[in-house]
Amino acid sequence: MDSKKTLDIALQNILRDNDDYTFVKDTALVYLACSENVAHMVGRRSSAELVGRTDQDIFPRELADKYRADDLQVMKSGQPILGMVERLPDINGQEHWTKTWKYPLYDAEQQLLGMYGVSRDVTKVVDLEREAAAARRYLDLIHHLPGGVGILHEEHGGFYLDYANDGWAAVHHMGIKDGNGWQGRDVSEFIYEPDSAAVWAEYERVKANPGTEGCATYRVRGENGELHWLNIRYQRAYEENGRQYYYACYMDVDAQKQTEEKLQESQEMLREAINNSGVQYFTYYPAQHTSQIHSLNAHYKKLPMVWENFPDSFIEFARMLPADAAAYREMVERMDKGADAASCTVRMFYHGVYLWQIVHMAAIRDKSGRTIRVLGYSIDVTARKEAEERLRQERMHLRTLEGNVFEAFSFNLTKNVQPTLQTSDSGMEAA
Repeated sequence: MDSKKTLDIALQNILRDNDDYTFVKDTALVYLACSENVAHMVGRRSSAELVGRTDQDIFPRELADKYRADDLQVMKSGQPILGMVERLPDINGQEHWTKTWKYPLYDAEQQLLGMYGVSRDVTKVVDLEREAAAARRYLDLIHHLPGGVGILHEEHGGFYLDYANDGWAAVHHMGIKDGNGWQGRDVSEFIYEPDSAAVWAEYERVKANPGTEGCATYRVRGENGELHWLNIRYQRAYEENGRQYYYACYMDVDAQKQTEEKLQESQEMLREAINNSGVQYFTYYPAQHTSQIHSLNAHYKKLPMVWENFPDSFIEFARMLPADAAAYREMVERMDKGADAASCTVRMFYHGVYLWQIVHMAAIRDKSGRTIRVLGYSIDVTARKEAEERLRQERMHLRTLEGNVFEAFSFNLTKNVQPTLQTSDSGMEAA
């Protein structure tokens, strides 16, 4: 067998058996030969079906035009294309990528015969590079999150930090900006001792219930020695070498705690104000005919907090007289029928005496205008009523005295005698 025939057979075997996409084209870019992989890639049974065809006959137009432009550049310039990564179609529509080398083909007299090329499937490599790039982006995102993120595990009675983002140190008010500087540390040493028992109790709960999420709020002492509040949420991540690892996120809740403290202080001040005032607040729910007192003042601390079947239950409890009961019911009925506000002045029996109350109610509506609840308050005006009654009686007494003086004056005039008026002062002097 001569050497040329041996080379032809070897070339056929190479084109048949290698895993790359190998091809040879003439100067018109017509396929002269190609590997079986090229044929299978475009859905043909054998490479013989591609011989005599061009890329325009085989590939989608966008890819065919691209391949043709590259091939013409190689033949015109005489310069090969080395290791170009390009997209390759797949018969199933899946995206594939190849790394391609293309060379001009000359005869012994350096006359251009065409070109040839080899493409290697690098889809897995491209996918890995994409995943790596995505991972780098995700890692960059995690590092720049405003809160702290960490991976930790429990060992020998401590929580050891295996990973921390840059925000971890900031949340803990530590001077080192890079969270990685704290890796390997037992972070339980940062927990303020009075809060430690609650944190560990939460961990034991999560450990006993693997599907649950842990949540704890505790204090840490920052670099400047001051205490700061933070919240941690964590859950099981993975197990490795007999250790259970946890994903954790941390948030600085100093501002929240300060707000809660101010709110609690305001609520205490409000309760104190209500407790020492003659005003009692309540909420009425028309749909349920239920009334609820949120905080009792010192004057009415024996009142029930919730009233079902309102207002009848309250009227009965207060032993209202018929006229007062009618006025109170009329006020509530007006609110039931959609009034914006209503009020009345009634007496209620409490601790053995009747007390006067001014009661006012105002509607709270939803977006549709329906009354969903009614805010009410009552003011004890017993002292004012008693003062008004004393004033009324005093006026009546004065009117009586005025009448007697007028009669005495008339009598003296009829007697043609100069009247003498004795004041209380003159009476005291005579005494």
